[in-house]
Amino acid sequence: MIDFLGKTFYSFNFLSYLTVLIILFLNNSEAQWNQQNSGTNYDLNGVSFYDSLYGWVVGKNGIILHTTDGENNWFLQSSTIRGSIRGVSFCDTMNGWAAGDEGIVLVTSNGGENWKGIVTNNFNSSKDLIMLGDTGYVVQLAGKIFQTTDGGYTWNQQSSGENSINDIDFV
Repeated sequence: MIDFLGKTFYSFNFLSYLTVLIILFLNNSEAQWNQQNSGTNYDLNGVSFYDSLYGWVVGKNGIILHTTDGENNWFLQSSTIRGSIRGVSFCDTMNGWAAGDEGIVLVTSNGGENWKGIVTNNFNSSKDLIMLGDTGYVVQLAGKIFQTTDGGYTWNQQSSGENSINDIDFV
């Protein structure tokens, strides 16, 4: 408490104030999560929503699920692979990419109705990917980052300086 010109002010430590805000945010945001039925028993590894309606989820055994109503109905899309897909990224409602085990990158230009597999010799198992148009990045547990500038057809290794990377996002 600080008295200044006859008025009392209460002083808060910035860290304490920030902690209170985080707790309030977490308490509010926790109430907004609703469990959804995916319609599958396979593990799900990655999710990408283009907007509040169009979303994709990927997982074990090459599973890809798609929604066009934000959460209520999920539809199976055929990926043609049996390994785990760990990351998915869409830059609009039609153009998307997915990556996972065995160095395969999947590409679609029709919202996932058809997925084309691109075999990459540069890397094996991927943990996640993000695409911004034709430019994108794949990350791996070994701390490796790969970049493409041609929509996923060729990949070049970048240096991360880390031993392990599980996820990649851009804001």
